[in-house]
Amino acid sequence: MACAASQPCYGTALSSTLVSCPFPISSDGRHLIAHTEEGIRFRNKTIPEVQNLLPKAPGGQEPLPEGLFWLLVTGEVPTQEQVDALSRDWAARAAIPEFVEEILDRCPPTLHPMSQFSLAVTALNHDSAFAKAYQDGISKKDYWAPTFEDAMDL
Repeated sequence: MACAASQPCYGTALSSTLVSCPFPISSDGRHLIAHTEEGIRFRNKTIPEVQNLLPKAPGGQEPLPEGLFWLLVTGEVPTQEQVDALSRDWAARAAIPEFVEEILDRCPPTLHPMSQFSLAVTALNHDSAFAKAYQDGISKKDYWAPTFEDAMDL
């Protein structure tokens, strides 16, 4: 059914798509997957398994974010020492550049926190290892290294 340019086409189907499996299911354990019966799996481990296996803060009940990051990146359950080392690494990278703080200070107090976050992350491109490597002509096969550094800095 064609619609005249002066008439809106509300309710007109543009196409039909049958989705038989909306979540990527992987049996090899390399992916973050959503299983219809068990829920989300991380590296082929259920959430309760992850909660049980990963290191926790002293007196804590839930795994530390550093442990989950380690599991997702390496596929291995980290030791407490590995989680502590990653935590120290992130703490050493935690300084926010002064120009980013100035940008955030200039935001109106009514600006939504997620908009401020997006603005700050975008501004961090100024010091991006990937942006510099890309400008210097990095090979696509080497994209992962500066991308990983930027993720660690973030």
